[in-house]
Amino acid sequence: MNELLSFEFKKIAGKRFNMVVVLCSILLTAILFWLPVKQYIVLTLEGKQVQGREAISLEKKYENQYAGELTENKVKIDIEDYQALFENKENLSLDKDEKTLNKKAASRYLYPYIPYWKLINGVYLEPNIYDSNYTRIAKISTENGIEFYNTRIEKVKKMLNQTYCDSNYSEKEKNFWISRVEDTKEPIIFGYHAGWLLLFYCLELLLVAILAICICITPIF
Repeated sequence: MNELLSFEFKKIAGKRFNMVVVLCSILLTAILFWLPVKQYIVLTLEGKQVQGREAISLEKKYENQYAGELTENKVKIDIEDYQALFENKENLSLDKDEKTLNKKAASRYLYPYIPYWKLINGVYLEPNIYDSNYTRIAKISTENGIEFYNTRIEKVKKMLNQTYCDSNYSEKEKNFWISRVEDTKEPIIFGYHAGWLLLFYCLELLLVAILAICICITPIF
């Protein structure tokens, strides 16, 4: 069997067409994987754009700012620090009725840490509510605790029990997802994940190489 496989591999590798197809597919796949890295953009604390590997390094630095276990106390302290920004008039936008951070303050304290604040703010939002300014956490009362994980579970239940225009969750599906959420170990660990997320989105690009391999081995069958 091994001799047969070895013979077929040599036969495939010996054809110039196969080698061209494989090399071109590898080159194309490498380019497609490299482009998202090259085009990756992150803003500095001063609002300046940086791209490529420098941007990824900066993103990693930002996300590690809040890295670690998201205990109730840690999230509570972070929310209080965020709320304190609104007590300084220099941080506020003057052209809006509602208290929001101005561009300078947002560039320094909000935008670099969007993944973290999106996670925290999202827990306290009602389902289907979009809050691009992350104002929900600015209004949360922390005096009696924040109930971060209980609120998270309750929000999942609300989402599962909603009425949707196309189809709704069955009782079996509801019980499955609720059990998954309740079984999640607490506290959640937050850390840098942008690179892994980018890689996950690029995995489908391997289809190019897979097609090339299929073309080359077709004669075997």
